[in-house]
Amino acid sequence: KGEDCPAGVPGQLVHRGGCIAEGYWNAPEASAERFRQIDRFPGETVVFSGDLVRRDGEGYLYFLARMDSMIKTHGFRVSPTEIEEHARRFEGLLDAVAFGIDNPEIGQEIAVAYTATERTPLESDALTEHFRVGMPHHMVPRWFIHLDAFPATGSGGKVDRVMVHRLSMEKLAALSSLERPS
Repeated sequence: KGEDCPAGVPGQLVHRGGCIAEGYWNAPEASAERFRQIDRFPGETVVFSGDLVRRDGEGYLYFLARMDSMIKTHGFRVSPTEIEEHARRFEGLLDAVAFGIDNPEIGQEIAVAYTATERTPLESDALTEHFRVGMPHHMVPRWFIHLDAFPATGSGGKVDRVMVHRLSMEKLAALSSLERPS
């Protein structure tokens, strides 16, 4: 809405100032989505970043998640980052990537791809219980997918979340085809 969110309330990070571009090169649709003018700053272009943040009482901003990666389940918006942080508290789990899998009945089911310190799958019932004890019901993942390692992007070695999602979906598809009767 172009208004400041109160302390503790999540909102989209909006950039403004002298170094803001007018839009993306040769991408008018994408530019219209992100680069806008709002009544609060007439004649000035601001950038809606797509980052979900919250401000503390002192004005410091804390990144929560990318809005386009938010999982929508049971009428709730769930931050993948929050799911991943909770997963990493499980003993033996090394790293996690959370994402949604479409389900027309509830929006999306929560899935967690993970790597383990011993490079072997962890007990999914124990992982589910870990979430049931520490998170609201709508944030308990439906799927846990073990990967030996996460692929990295070419820049800086960050986890390639798109590739993790694809590999996880391939693994789930292979498992479901094995479980079907012939």
